[in-house]
Amino acid sequence: MRLGVLGVLTLFSPVGSVFLAWLLLDEGLNGWQLIGMAVVIGSLTLIVAASTRRSPQLEGSTPDLEQSTTEDVAD
Repeated sequence: MRLGVLGVLTLFSPVGSVFLAWLLLDEGLNGWQLIGMAVVIGSLTLIVAASTRRSPQLEGSTPDLEQSTTEDVAD
């Protein structure tokens, strides 16, 4: 996972905190808070999906420098 994606996912922490407060501490949630949480989760999902689609990380995509020759570089 890229560092930028991890940075964006830190924006999820307020949503997680509110959810855990509701779950563990019996805090109340109103409709506006639920709508806000849904907007944040949806936005983060779109950002992460767009960033991973734009720059996929493929294993083995870099050439093996030990096996390459000067002829390979000239092509």
